[in-house]
Amino acid sequence: MDEHSLPSRTAHSTFLGTLLLLWVLPLDLKALSKEYVKDEAQGLLQEWEVHAAVLWQLANENRRNSTEKACFGTILPEEKLNDFCGEQIGQFHKLMQEATKPNGQFSNTDSMKPKI
Repeated sequence: MDEHSLPSRTAHSTFLGTLLLLWVLPLDLKALSKEYVKDEAQGLLQEWEVHAAVLWQLANENRRNSTEKACFGTILPEEKLNDFCGEQIGQFHKLMQEATKPNGQFSNTDSMKPKI
């Protein structure tokens, strides 16, 4: 790792590290950067809340239709795909490949009910 690269971090520590880095900025840039980081964090949390709600809805539908194979995911309209950069589309493609592997690495044949 060279002197200018940051070590690998979790999302939480990256966010905290970014906030700490703001202290070294000049006052005018600090205010602007704080607002940007705050807006980005709020946007990310809102997206994850939507994602969590969709997964809960799909999980409940799968539980109601327990005789069918569980299905997770949603169709992304072309307009939404156009909003993503090339790297994000590459990540989606890798995720799709992993999720549709025939070896069933992530499939769960046990009951969907939690074991207590």
